[in-house]
Amino acid sequence: APAIALERQYLVTEDVPGIEALAAELPVLRDIEAPLYIRQERHGLVLGLFDDKPVFWAEDGMPADFEQELLPPDMERLTASFDAALRRIPILADLGIKRTINGPLNRSADGNPLIGPVQGLPNFWMHSGFFAGIALAGSCGALLARWMTEGEPDRDVGALDARRFGDWTGHGYAAATATAAYVHEFSPIHPHEEPPRETPTRTSALYDR
Repeated sequence: APAIALERQYLVTEDVPGIEALAAELPVLRDIEAPLYIRQERHGLVLGLFDDKPVFWAEDGMPADFEQELLPPDMERLTASFDAALRRIPILADLGIKRTINGPLNRSADGNPLIGPVQGLPNFWMHSGFFAGIALAGSCGALLARWMTEGEPDRDVGALDARRFGDWTGHGYAAATATAAYVHEFSPIHPHEEPPRETPTRTSALYDR
């Protein structure tokens, strides 16, 4: 599968004084210039920070005994992002960090899930490559269930079909595209802009001419 795992970190702060007295949960803040996101977690805050360069995990394949373990935290990678967060959310300077969460995050070569039948393997289905699982899993799960039970999906799934990639999308391609997507996740997309790719990956018979 043209997908690769990246290490992804976020912080959980100690309780924020007065937050328990609020009548409603704080809104989610997403700052594309920092970049960061922050939201309420019980009486504290969750702070999601992004570093400049992704760190790949288990590039040779996920260990067979891995389940839901966390990875060792690496706070040095978050120093610049945390400084930007302090400038935007000054109360962070008065709060302690209760937990640092670092875990593997799956990303496909183009950022979309990989779902549907696997070419050449009868009755073998894929449901993987989710970068934002909680946002996509429900609808993609329902779509896949209809696909499996009724023989075909009820809408165009070209952008999600696991068969959209061929043998030309190997590890190097997935790593290069995941790096570009990670670095530019919060960048504005301009008209006719081509996303960075590992080229030339697949060429026509006339390419050399």
